[in-house]
Amino acid sequence: MKRWICLLATLCSHAAWAAPPTLDHVVLVDVSGSMRSRGYADHQAWSPELPEMLKSLLQPGGKFFSEGSHFTLRPFSDVATDEKENRVALGPAPLPDFANRFEDMAVPGGGATDMSRALDLAQLMLQASPHPGIIWLITDNENNFSTNQSDKAFYQRLRDSPDFNYVYLFPLADPQKRPNDCLVMYLLIPPRVMDTAEAADLAKEVEKRTRFGGMLFRPLYNETDTTTLDFSKELVLDSPGKHRIEQEGGQTVLYFNEGDKFQGNLRFKIRSRLKGWRVQGASLEDADVELNVPPVYEGGSKNKLTWQVTPKTLEVAPEQDSMTLFSLHVAGPNGQPILLQRRTSQMLSHLFQSYLPEVQGNVKMKAVLHVDQGNLTHEVPPEMQARLKAVPRLDEVEQYMLQQQDLNQNNGAERDILFQRRLVVRVKADPSSAIVFGILIAAGAVLAVAAAGAVLLWKIPLRLEGPGIEEEFTLSALSGTYLICNGKGEPHCRLRSSLGSLSLVAEPDFVFEEEARKAAVHWQGDEFRFEVGPEGKGREVFWLRRNRSGGPGGSLSGDGGGPL
Repeated sequence: MKRWICLLATLCSHAAWAAPPTLDHVVLVDVSGSMRSRGYADHQAWSPELPEMLKSLLQPGGKFFSEGSHFTLRPFSDVATDEKENRVALGPAPLPDFANRFEDMAVPGGGATDMSRALDLAQLMLQASPHPGIIWLITDNENNFSTNQSDKAFYQRLRDSPDFNYVYLFPLADPQKRPNDCLVMYLLIPPRVMDTAEAADLAKEVEKRTRFGGMLFRPLYNETDTTTLDFSKELVLDSPGKHRIEQEGGQTVLYFNEGDKFQGNLRFKIRSRLKGWRVQGASLEDADVELNVPPVYEGGSKNKLTWQVTPKTLEVAPEQDSMTLFSLHVAGPNGQPILLQRRTSQMLSHLFQSYLPEVQGNVKMKAVLHVDQGNLTHEVPPEMQARLKAVPRLDEVEQYMLQQQDLNQNNGAERDILFQRRLVVRVKADPSSAIVFGILIAAGAVLAVAAAGAVLLWKIPLRLEGPGIEEEFTLSALSGTYLICNGKGEPHCRLRSSLGSLSLVAEPDFVFEEEARKAAVHWQGDEFRFEVGPEGKGREVFWLRRNRSGGPGGSLSGDGGGPL
């Protein structure tokens, strides 16, 4: 987990830096004695090859060499000789003046090559430049300062120094024209000047202008705003049904229909961004996958899974897609497919949306390289290979470069290249299931409303007989009250209904049998007899009958009562 946190932090902390509109150029040229002895100049003037190459390189025009750019040209060897021969920087000056000002630079004289000091001078001149800039360092690659013949300190700085994000090597030697030719040019790009893609574009522009190709020296395992390996754009999902795949802003989108199962094999190639380096025999580990299935789906949850990758061996040429098609076995927890179907309780959710909530995943992979087993070797065109062979102690230089740290800060011979890809599963909603479910819900609601309406409309037809009265009436079964009076219109009691049950409540100063104030209606067949009258006096007899034949009616005789 720590390595992936490091990768995320690296990518976030180095958000893509676009090259500034105006980019300055600091040019350091080795003028030590060995440069003259190898024939790059005599005591009076430079041989034409180097000046012509630099003039072609720094000709104004294009994104990286604008009319507003400045250059600083600095000859160097060692401190003592530079002071003795009065070697100073030319500039900063407008870039269009470079062709004329180069003639003012001193030709190689004496002194030893101190390339580490050249890096210090470059930093000072960058600070004095009016705009953000990059460094061009031209040398015969013979760091013979103090006669130690060692490039160790110089290459360790190229490999490890935080002053540079990208380092490219351009071998300029032409052994066919000059047998002892070993000239090289380094392109050093500081942090926060440009992103990975722009650095690669600049290297291509150099080759276009000078006809000299380059190779990436740094970074080899992790880049500042991306990774040196990545999933290629060519992805195929072997799964039941047809599933469209699209690339959207660095993520892969897979399209499914609701009811499908997320399963199968995701087939892909691996893309290398390494310029000049072939990966061969590296080991691929199974992918660590974080998968978030929203709770709207059956089995929705967040899971950390492992997807098996086959085959396990990676070989990919520089800046190419692998020839091998790799496969990731896609599955959910316990290797089971994931049903992309809404839960029953969620059938009416997202009813008017074309797509359901997205299933999101993050697929993290690792390629393990053993640099002592030749898992990373330089591979360049034949013409450039001949130039590379002329670079002094190239094998030693490459070993320094191969020992760059990876994100896991591994020591020894093992290096890890981490890369990842975001997956989005976009599920097209199936309206039919929601419609059917909605119809069932609606039908249930209609039945419920009908039942409620029936209860509300349910009337009980009754017939009341008593002294001087004979009445037919209806009473709501849900809730209702009917005032019972004698033939003289004197209120005696009230008949009440509640949810289909009937009861009698005496009026004030009136009582039923046994001096009761209330009496429940207990049917004897279809009739109920009760007595009611004033307290302490005689009671009158009434009959309440269920009226099964006639509809509701008014009083048949007398001034009885009525519904209240």
